[in-house]
Amino acid sequence: MLYCIPQKSESANITMTYPIQHTSIPQIMEDYLLLHLNKRQDGYYYKNIFAILSHALIIRSNKEETEALLNLFNNENLTRIPAEKISIDNEIVKAIFSDTDDLLKQLSLILEMLSQTENCNEMEQEILIMCSRAVARLDKLLKKWDINPGTTTKLSLVKSLVSKEGIAFEGEPLAGLQIMGMLETRCLDFDNLIITSFNEGTFPKSDVAVSFIPYNLRKSFGLPTTEHQDAIYAYHFYRLLHRAEKVFLIYDSRTSGLAAEASRYIKQLKYLYNDSVKITEHYANYGAITKMRAPSKIKKTPEHISKFVVSDAEPKPKRFSASLINNYFTCGLKLYYSKILELQEPKQIVDLIQDNQSGTVFHAVMKQIYDPFINKEVSYETLTNICKNENYLKSLVEKEYRNTFFNGAEVELGGYNFLMVSILLNYVKRTLEYDKKVAPFTPLYNEKTFNMTYHCKGADKDVLLYGQIDRIDRLHSGDIRICDYKTGKEDVSKINKLEPLTNDPQSMKGKRQLFFYKLLFENSKLYTGENIQLHIYSLPVLFQGSNTEIEYDSEAAEYMNQWFDDIITEILNPDCAFEPVETQNNNKFGPCNYCSYYNICY
Repeated sequence: MLYCIPQKSESANITMTYPIQHTSIPQIMEDYLLLHLNKRQDGYYYKNIFAILSHALIIRSNKEETEALLNLFNNENLTRIPAEKISIDNEIVKAIFSDTDDLLKQLSLILEMLSQTENCNEMEQEILIMCSRAVARLDKLLKKWDINPGTTTKLSLVKSLVSKEGIAFEGEPLAGLQIMGMLETRCLDFDNLIITSFNEGTFPKSDVAVSFIPYNLRKSFGLPTTEHQDAIYAYHFYRLLHRAEKVFLIYDSRTSGLAAEASRYIKQLKYLYNDSVKITEHYANYGAITKMRAPSKIKKTPEHISKFVVSDAEPKPKRFSASLINNYFTCGLKLYYSKILELQEPKQIVDLIQDNQSGTVFHAVMKQIYDPFINKEVSYETLTNICKNENYLKSLVEKEYRNTFFNGAEVELGGYNFLMVSILLNYVKRTLEYDKKVAPFTPLYNEKTFNMTYHCKGADKDVLLYGQIDRIDRLHSGDIRICDYKTGKEDVSKINKLEPLTNDPQSMKGKRQLFFYKLLFENSKLYTGENIQLHIYSLPVLFQGSNTEIEYDSEAAEYMNQWFDDIITEILNPDCAFEPVETQNNNKFGPCNYCSYYNICY
């Protein structure tokens, strides 16, 4: 209502108070109590710390120092932060994180300190002082009656207290536009009258006063009932119309959503006064149609293409990896945002380990297990002994889990973390059990990075290819085995048709990645002409007892090599824009549900 008042209008007098609960002040009070409610011996919960330190009234005075501290907490990924780590030289921050047995008294003091800072405007100062006095009054009453509720109850009491408070506006009651509630119009007459929200349920109100006395008893003993409330509203409404020259009754005519039908008083006016008073109805309809905006195409420029091409002007171009090609195949815009613009997600603290982090832990553990056996034959008995040494495997998993999720800090792995360590330990055991079936074999490389300069025939340009292969083994038969660990479910079926490899953006990406690794290894100096097997260690598949080998023939390998050349040619083609690729299943633009760049595209 206030924002709709025209700029050219006279001064407005607002008789209603502005609810404090609609301001940001109550959020400080709630954040403070939640901060101490969730506190444990190992420190404060990070979400509560971030919430209160990021509040506008707190961060204004120490913005740079506070942002630097929060970034430090993000990098350390600590979910519990001790008070001594919060090293901000500010009296208010020190008061917030100081230990106290009287939270309400401390909260009242903090609000008073905030009101005295230079960063608060007059309205914020008044609200802070009002809230400080209200909390102090509540604390005094609780102490008077010797009541010591828990922090959760105190939080509920403070919320209830603030919800009833409001700050008054200043105005001239004898001039200008008068904005007031219905019951405030008693004994007042106006020439021009505008009543908004004139819907049934709002005018008159359908809310009934909360009471333990049932309706029948109230009716029998002459106590106020809903009919009495409706009669009061009817009296004030018709009395208000008595001297008015122009009356505008505005209501929402929509029949769906939160809006109800027009107030009963409109029908009464039509029935009683339609012949003697001119009643005109106007309907304002606005046809709003929301359409899903498809992501726009990004036209390639010579600067975009030059970032990928080996040349004198670009001695260190961006390298093509299996994930880059899969990203482009899934969505060209994703490649543009991640590699051209180099937009990265801001680092945030996570309570629970993410899928990519669990995969990192698993890869690191398998590397630790097989590193001592590089260029040494691993027998069935060796793997059996490793599997029996559960303490050794568990220590490896816990160590890598702490390195990945807690930056190496010696954190106790309990609760959900204990569960995840147990799951990852089972993954490692299952992988070793499968390796026992193909033993003996000789691990040649662990997490080996391969680089090559590739001449793209279609574009007639040189580019760089690279990939980090999880493991390369030499089998007892002399074949080379390229292994790729996947903690998610992957398709390991035999390749019978070549089209699904390049038609499916998602489920076939594991197979495309292995063919990319095969291309890298065959073009390295380490390859001496052996037959190459491709294996996807998909852990859900391993638990089902299935084989990991991807069976293929020379036709499939040649087909994939040509497809890689075609994709790189398309990326380097200035006539092909960066655009999303439509999926076959739902004909929507790409798998956008979990994409980091969704909000930018749409």
